[in-house]
Amino acid sequence: MLETVTAPFQWVAAARHRRVFHPGGVLARGSIERVAPRGVGLPIESASDVLVRLSKGVGTPGALPDVIGLAFRLPAGDSATESAAAPWDVLLASAGGGRLSRFGIRPVVRWPEQPMSSVMPLRYQDSNWWLRAQIVSAVDGAGVSLDSIRSSLHEGPLTVAIDQAPGFAPFGPLVRLTINDVVPQDEIGDVDFDPVLHTAPGVQLAPHWLTNLRMQAYRRSRAGRHPDGA
Repeated sequence: MLETVTAPFQWVAAARHRRVFHPGGVLARGSIERVAPRGVGLPIESASDVLVRLSKGVGTPGALPDVIGLAFRLPAGDSATESAAAPWDVLLASAGGGRLSRFGIRPVVRWPEQPMSSVMPLRYQDSNWWLRAQIVSAVDGAGVSLDSIRSSLHEGPLTVAIDQAPGFAPFGPLVRLTINDVVPQDEIGDVDFDPVLHTAPGVQLAPHWLTNLRMQAYRRSRAGRHPDGA
């Protein structure tokens, strides 16, 4: 059943020769500072070597409205357990900021102050935790152009506030993400952020059935983009 549902992801990726969702983005370097008390909530700790990607979900041209996405990769070991054997990928997309609207992604018309949600909760220590992020820095230009992100990063860092909430409780501050500079296209190549395969010990997306569906969709998309297995 999963193979049937997720097969279109491979077909579309093969036709476009790029990701089905969030096909275009800006890859950058950044750092994270934890502002929540240690041991409260998700185990994201301060880290100085964070890979970040800001993207448009559908890939609309120029500054046209789109779903905006934020992905960041924490290096191995940068969690409360200090025993992570692999990096931890966290993905968020623009959605409503309310208790129920955080489930549904939506297009936006600007980068700053737009809530981005994990869409699925992260299961940790027998609780479901939600993530919400907002760019709090000014971004050059109107709309959601990727060029405006590049231009803004050329002028200086961008700051992203990332909050957490247990269940449907109110959100509270977790970390501050500082995005510093763009990574040149030829320096690191294409990066696949995968929140299912790359996670911290004791943390997993929930519910399980939707996680499996998402994992298959990622696999299909990668297979379509790289049919030779490269």
